[in-house]
Amino acid sequence: MRRFLVLTHTVVILAAAASAAGPSIRAARSASEATRDAGSPVAGFALNGSDLRAVLGIPGASRWSEPLTLPESTTSLRLAPGQKYALAGIAGGMAVLDLDALLVGETVLAAIPEAMGEASMVAFSPSGRSVTLYGGGHVQVLTGLPESPQVVRELDAPEGIRLLAVSDDGEAVLAAAGDGVYTLGAAGARLIAGGDISAMAFFPASGDAVICDRATQSAMRIGNVAGTAGVELLAGPVEGLEQASAAAVTSDSRTVLVASAGKIWQLQLDSGSAEPVDVAGSGTLSLLRSRDSYLVSARSDEPAWMFVREPSSPAVYFVPALAKQVPVEGEAPAK
Repeated sequence: MRRFLVLTHTVVILAAAASAAGPSIRAARSASEATRDAGSPVAGFALNGSDLRAVLGIPGASRWSEPLTLPESTTSLRLAPGQKYALAGIAGGMAVLDLDALLVGETVLAAIPEAMGEASMVAFSPSGRSVTLYGGGHVQVLTGLPESPQVVRELDAPEGIRLLAVSDDGEAVLAAAGDGVYTLGAAGARLIAGGDISAMAFFPASGDAVICDRATQSAMRIGNVAGTAGVELLAGPVEGLEQASAAAVTSDSRTVLVASAGKIWQLQLDSGSAEPVDVAGSGTLSLLRSRDSYLVSARSDEPAWMFVREPSSPAVYFVPALAKQVPVEGEAPAK
């Protein structure tokens, strides 16, 4: 049975140190902002409109934090799975941004040596320990995140890639293009499955991956991506998977989650069943700070929605939308 509840899931803030190699840049929030938000339980973070905010609160009283201050040098931001850190684009490269530091009034940005600048595509591994960056027809593979990030290799990519995925150890890399999905390695790109691939993700701590094909309304498992790369049908055709926009694999590797047009599909690997759960505005599956908890929507001026896979049944939670500011007579509306 589906449950629609006010957000009650809370997580104690984890003290994660981002000591990546490279110079650090620090910028302070105001004392009043830091004092107001410090110590509040944190479920995760989201880009709400143009602001980075945390979801704060206790059962029955969740809320958005004040906007978190980023260094002026930050040009882009991607939140890593588990949300202990984010990758920030900076002039000429990439840096690790410590999200816990933001909550206590500081911004700590540690540059990653040799990471490409102006990456047009970024894809994290399930745990966030590895990441791929794409730009200029090449893919960089980084491992050791967030504490000791390093570029371990560069790979040639096929033309027209639109999706990337990488395993937790950084050894296996997938790239989806218009004609199907490729495995990338030292020998180049190898096509392993055709189709209109719209979502893909690796299994945790594994070289296996799942891909979703809109053309056949199906989900497939690719075993040993860096090796034999065998393809196995998981589910399909399933009406609704033709609009798949994101995929993830739960921490126990027993369920594949697929976001598709207002639903989260649960593909149970043990039973082979495909079970839909209605979720308003589902389009992403960003792993939050707690086990198997995902942000699926966080649009400006709308409630944010989260999907939590619980042992007994899935749950859907929401965080109220930010209150719209009504300008005082004679003042210009806030932009």
